[in-house]
Amino acid sequence: MTCFAIDMVGARHGGGVVVGLGIIAAALEHPDVERLVVFVSPSNERRFTLPTSPKLEVIEHRSASSTTAGRLAWNLGLSRRAARRHGAAVLLCISNAGVGSRAMPTVLYIQQSLPFSSEGMARMRPLERLRFRTLREVMRRSARSAVIVGVQTEVMRDTVRRSFGLDANHVRVFAPQLPTFPAADSTLASELREPDVPTALYVGSTVGYKNVDRLLTAFRLLRRSMRARLLMVTPESFNVSLEGTRCLGSLDRAGLRAAYEASDLVVMPSLIETVGLPLLEAMALDVPVAAADRPYAREICGDAAFYFDPLDPSAIADVMKRGLTDATLRERLRVAGRSRIDGRVANDYAALVNASMMVARAARAD
Repeated sequence: MTCFAIDMVGARHGGGVVVGLGIIAAALEHPDVERLVVFVSPSNERRFTLPTSPKLEVIEHRSASSTTAGRLAWNLGLSRRAARRHGAAVLLCISNAGVGSRAMPTVLYIQQSLPFSSEGMARMRPLERLRFRTLREVMRRSARSAVIVGVQTEVMRDTVRRSFGLDANHVRVFAPQLPTFPAADSTLASELREPDVPTALYVGSTVGYKNVDRLLTAFRLLRRSMRARLLMVTPESFNVSLEGTRCLGSLDRAGLRAAYEASDLVVMPSLIETVGLPLLEAMALDVPVAAADRPYAREICGDAAFYFDPLDPSAIADVMKRGLTDATLRERLRVAGRSRIDGRVANDYAALVNASMMVARAARAD
C-alpha cells in the first residue's frame, strides 16, 4: 500500500481541472493507493470541488498559487518537500511543473502548450510572455528531473521531446478522458432555444492566444450576409456589444451541455492548445466543429471538422457560414465526429496513475 501525492496547485477552472478530477478519480480507484494527498489552491481561488473519500487528504497552499515568487518556490522544491512530509512515495505534478529528486521521484504531466508556440506567445501581453517564458524554463528543469513525462497528444509528445531534448522513452502519451455530461440544464436550454437562428458556440477563455478578437471580427463579417448568433462560454467577465452575441459566463456541466445542444456549430479559433477540450466535447455531443487549421485540432478532429486559417477573419467567417448553412455537411461531420469519439481510449488516466505507482515501487526497491 502506498501514499500517492498529486500537485494541482494553480488549477482553477477549465480543461486542467477536468483532467485533474479525472486523475484523482483514477487514483482513488487504484487498489495500491492507501492514501491520496492532493495539493490545491485555496477553495476561494478555484471553481471546483473535490470528491470525498476516506483515502483523500486535501492540502491547500495559498502562497504557492497567489504569487509568482510563491509559485516558483513551490515548483522548484517546496512541492516535493511537502509530498515527503506527508509520507508520499511519488509525486504526480499535473500543473506543468515540479522539480523532483531521488528522494522524491516525480511524474510530470504537461497540460500547457502555450510556452512552445511563438505564434501564440506573440498574442500575449509582455508580462504574460515573461511569465510563460519562465514557466517553460521551470518545465524544462521539471521534465529533466521527472522519471516520466506525460502528455495528452502525439503533437505534444513530439513538441516536448524536441524542445527539451528528451529521450523517446522519457515522454509518454496518456490520452485525455472522454468527456461526460449530466442531463442538460432544462431552464437554460429553454432560454437558449431559438431554432430558427443558426447558432455558433465558443467555449474557452479570452486570453490572447485564444484568438477571440479575430473570431468576433469574423462574426461581424458573417452577420453582413446572414442572420446568426454567437454564444460564448467564458470563465472571465467578458462584455461584448456586438449584435448577435451572448456571453453566458462560466457554466457547470449541465449548463454547458445546454449551450452545446442549443448550437449548430462549435468554433475553435485558438492558435495553440494542448488538446482543445471543447473539440472532444462537441464531438461527444454530436455538434459539428469549425477549428483553426493547426496541428492540435487536426490530431483531435481529423476529418470531423471544418478548418480555417485562424489569422484571417474573412476565412473564419466563410467557414462559419458554410457550417451554419450546409445541413448535409454538418451531418457528415457529426457522423465522423462520433466515429472518432467511439474509437478513442475511454480513460488513460488509470494508465497514468499505474505508471506513477510503478515509479513508487521502483524507488522503494532502490
